[in-house]
Amino acid sequence: MEYYLYLLITPVAFAVICITITITLKYRHEPLGESLLVYFFLIALFMMSNVFELIAGDEFWILFWTKLQISLYAFVPVAWFIFAQRFSKSAIKLPVRLPQRAVFAVPLLTTLFVWTYPLNSFFYKGHQVVSRYGFSTLKTDRAFFFWVFGVHSYLLLILGVFLITRQLLSRGPHFHRLSIIIFIGSIFPLSANILYILPLPFFIFKDFTPLAFALSGFFFFIGIFWHRFLEIIPIARNTVVEEMEQGVIILDKDDKIIDINHSASNILNLKKSILGMELSSVDELWPYIQHSYRKDECVFEGLIGTGDEARNCNFRIKPIRQDQEEQYGILITIDDISLLTSLYDEKMRLIALMEDTYNKLNSTQLQLIHKEKLASIGQISAGMAHEIKNPLSFMQSNHVFLTQYIKTLSDMAGIDSKKSELMFEIDDILFDFKDGLRRILDVVNDLLSFSRDESKQKLDINFDINNSLDQSLRILKGTINPGIKIVRKYGDLPPISCYGGEINQVFLNLLNNAIHATNTADNEQKKVVIRTKTVLDRVVVDILNTGKTINPELRQKVFEPFYTTKPSGKGTGLGLSIASDIVIKRHNGGIEVLEEEGMTLFRVTLNVELESVEEIAYELQ
Repeated sequence: MEYYLYLLITPVAFAVICITITITLKYRHEPLGESLLVYFFLIALFMMSNVFELIAGDEFWILFWTKLQISLYAFVPVAWFIFAQRFSKSAIKLPVRLPQRAVFAVPLLTTLFVWTYPLNSFFYKGHQVVSRYGFSTLKTDRAFFFWVFGVHSYLLLILGVFLITRQLLSRGPHFHRLSIIIFIGSIFPLSANILYILPLPFFIFKDFTPLAFALSGFFFFIGIFWHRFLEIIPIARNTVVEEMEQGVIILDKDDKIIDINHSASNILNLKKSILGMELSSVDELWPYIQHSYRKDECVFEGLIGTGDEARNCNFRIKPIRQDQEEQYGILITIDDISLLTSLYDEKMRLIALMEDTYNKLNSTQLQLIHKEKLASIGQISAGMAHEIKNPLSFMQSNHVFLTQYIKTLSDMAGIDSKKSELMFEIDDILFDFKDGLRRILDVVNDLLSFSRDESKQKLDINFDINNSLDQSLRILKGTINPGIKIVRKYGDLPPISCYGGEINQVFLNLLNNAIHATNTADNEQKKVVIRTKTVLDRVVVDILNTGKTINPELRQKVFEPFYTTKPSGKGTGLGLSIASDIVIKRHNGGIEVLEEEGMTLFRVTLNVELESVEEIAYELQ
């Protein structure tokens, strides 16, 4: 009965094996496909030799096909084990590392002992031909090496089943169905061979192990064709996911970690495996993401680690669903963006440095333009002052001579100058003439003082602040409205060392602004107050005016180049900027805008003893 059943199932099983081989040929260039093809070819040859054994009537051919069956079967477990080892080598390591060639020792010795029988009795001690229902088969007396061969075969088959099943189960619940299919296909040959060895009445005369191997091929066919067994596992996972620079962590429904790639382990600096652990128990990750972690899709940025080992990472959490239905788990991807963050910070630092350099360059350019203008104005002023001073000198000399000549003429004419009204008028005219000449010379001298070349200036070690203020007022006298009251409150100041021409320019600019602000104000009492005093080793000059006060948020802005509160066309916005540069950068002093009793106050602070320009520049850097 069992022979008919065997011959009935064999064509179907053989067809399945052939189809499976045809499909597997697609993967023949891959290590996994290559080893599985060898396994299927051995099964097909094993089945064919077993059928030929049944239909061979002669004892010689029965023994020949039996020997061929044993030789082929000896290499089937080896092919299976090599396939299982290649499939799982990246995920699971054997406790004892066996050289791959070592597994061929027993099959080779088995083939040698079988084909040299009956010259030796290592594998068989004897045999006899048994005929049942018109079919003949060989019944053998098993020797010692037969059991060695059996243990070796079982061991390789069991190890292969263990490696593949363990590998699939470790990939998570979405691979459980595939694990069951592969497991069933793997245990068929073991089960059939065990049933043949056991003294059971139905299987005692016929070994169904070849058919069991064919059935295993059918289940592998399902795994390959339906589940894309070779395409996805482990090629996609081990080659693509494992080699990704992006960290990948997969969680199941209960937030347990079922997969993690090498990049994620490196980013988290893991010292041990966290597979199977709940996410909340992973101290290397959970404390840093728990405040932003959600089970629905989200993206956030966070730090991993502390101190110098801290890494700035970008996290993406996405549910794992199939056809937008039930959620199977959660996918977490981690991108280490520490380098990008540091590059961004460096970029912003360079941009800030560039802006600062640009501002300094712009300021330097404005100063150069200003200095060029001042140099031109200075040259014109100096030329005009010299041209005016020469005829004034003649006029001053002629005034002296004219006074003497009038007195001589009056003496010669016997005119009493004390009683003559005409002489009184002449004396008044000469006095006014002298006073006018003096005032013109004062203005000319002030112009010469202001027009000196700054690049050639030397420190004035005995500069008089109060006199500089008076000189500035004299130059601006023509712009002062008669209704403006000028109040001088000069203190007893020591001489200071400074660049006098530049300080004159500062006071001229400040007084000019104060007078202009007072002129345009609506105050009934228009007043400009000038105060000087000494505070410790510094001289303080306050210039107050009753013009419109400056808002606190704009007080520092008035010292910026081109900023002006005057109407369009009335100011350049350079006066206070120039004054600030001279006081702060050239003299290491201070200038500020304040408010006092409703009046705008510009306060200038200067050192009594001035350091050299080079030393000041070094301190300001």
